[in-house]
Amino acid sequence: RSVGLFLAHPEIDELVVALPPEFVAAPPPYLQATAKPIRVVAGGARRQDSVANAFNAIDDASELVVIHDAARPFASASLISRTIAAAAETGAALAALPARDTVKRASGVQPPLVSETIPRDTVYLAQTPQAFTRQVLREALALGHSGPDATDEEALAERAGHPVRLVDGEQANIKL
Repeated sequence: RSVGLFLAHPEIDELVVALPPEFVAAPPPYLQATAKPIRVVAGGARRQDSVANAFNAIDDASELVVIHDAARPFASASLISRTIAAAAETGAALAALPARDTVKRASGVQPPLVSETIPRDTVYLAQTPQAFTRQVLREALALGHSGPDATDEEALAERAGHPVRLVDGEQANIKL
């Protein structure tokens, strides 16, 4: 479903899909004979390793790169377009939803105790797609190669000192 969404999107020219290494030699049928070019690469041990492998396979002419989790199959074409437009303006963007619940930070003790209430108007729940200019993503992935794990590429771009714009996410864009 996620692949189909990107194949149908008018602003997407090619797809690079990271799969478990055992599936690369014989990818599933939905990744074969498509209207747009698809490259299949082996995923890595960490998310950032998989993204780095995919980044190394993109066309040299690609100016913007969009990263999306297959585990979020309900994103809309509009969300992809908004994320691309924001990244084109600022260098990096991600879909996110503002927190609606009160957010608590827990202590490290067991059982956990509340150590702080975080103002929810400053908290956003990150989603994909995330989009980056080629240069911003290159710098972010360079940090991820030798640095600690990151839960997404936005965190790496942030560590690299790049501003990242928030784009209104979608409630339906759940992670399965």
